[in-house]
Amino acid sequence: MHLDDARPIWVQLAEDFRMRITSGRWAAGTKIPSVRELAMEAGANPNTIQRALGELDREGLTATERTSGRFVTSDAATIETARYTLARTAADVYIGAVIAVGLGLEDATNTLQEQWHARDVAQDRADSAPGRARSSEAPGPARSSEVARANATAAAPETGTQSASRIQSATGTQSASDAAQATVDSIAPDTSDRKTRSQQKGDV
Repeated sequence: MHLDDARPIWVQLAEDFRMRITSGRWAAGTKIPSVRELAMEAGANPNTIQRALGELDREGLTATERTSGRFVTSDAATIETARYTLARTAADVYIGAVIAVGLGLEDATNTLQEQWHARDVAQDRADSAPGRARSSEAPGPARSSEVARANATAAAPETGTQSASRIQSATGTQSASDAAQATVDSIAPDTSDRKTRSQQKGDV
């Protein structure tokens, strides 16, 4: 966990703990690690950890049972509200960034869809690599539905390619479509050698 000294530590810890809950890493109804364990993990003062967890208690995301410890709420609606609050905050940051480089809504949406699809392709390739176990993602919103939506939107006509290139030039990143194509090319079967061997056998 990386903590920024420029911001209150307890605020950053509370943000991290919220995301553990909304992502399912800390599943609904389960007991969370003790204050001492979290302090050792974060390298923070136990009082700071307690303050961060107190904020989650206030929001209804966690609750303390006197003899058993602290638990994540079992209220799915409370967790869902927190999830969308975090998503809207992240969206505001993205909107500010794309406006700053001159993109409109349509181009920004296309760029986001491209990046989402490229990440899914890269993750699927990593998960299916020989000798590698599937990534142990914590229970949370169904990833399969996200992949389906990303694949569907990626097939839609793209009108923001030139504008998206401006973002990539400004940030020095590879375009999402190029990343996705490179991934596909790297895992596509090489048929040229097989054709050559077949021709040689025919000549013999």
